[in-house]
Amino acid sequence: MYRNKKYRILKINSLNNLMQTDKNKMEKKNKRQRKINDAFFKLRTYQVYQQGVLLVLLNNHFEITLQIPTKRSVVTHQYFKINELRRGNDSIKVEEYVEQRCKEKYLQDISNGIPEKTARRRYDTNKITEQLHLLIDLSTEFGYRFVSKRTSGKKRCSNC
Repeated sequence: MYRNKKYRILKINSLNNLMQTDKNKMEKKNKRQRKINDAFFKLRTYQVYQQGVLLVLLNNHFEITLQIPTKRSVVTHQYFKINELRRGNDSIKVEEYVEQRCKEKYLQDISNGIPEKTARRRYDTNKITEQLHLLIDLSTEFGYRFVSKRTSGKKRCSNC
């Protein structure tokens, strides 16, 4: 009988240790996930503000057509898709241009041996950066100046 009690106590203690280990792993994972979420939030907020400033500058020169978002952004501010920039008889189909550029980068990634899943993920993130690059290029054509710096990208990233 004594032996069984000792075994039960030992068994309960080992379960508690396992639960504590799992709890520590979850806390570390939550901290890591929180850092990732914070980094995403800061980046997306920066991109939204950048898009807003660029749209205000270009609004003096273009008639801008925005696409209504399919769902409202809850975590960050809303990032808009730009369908078209029109100036007189000239028109720039921004969404089509961005899609074309991202498809080119996607195919280049695939030909460079990047896994398809990674290339698809990059395709989605490239849409935002390509749109911002186009807006910056157009703004500089109208005499606006910007100070920018290149960021260090992740491994084998062609557009960083």
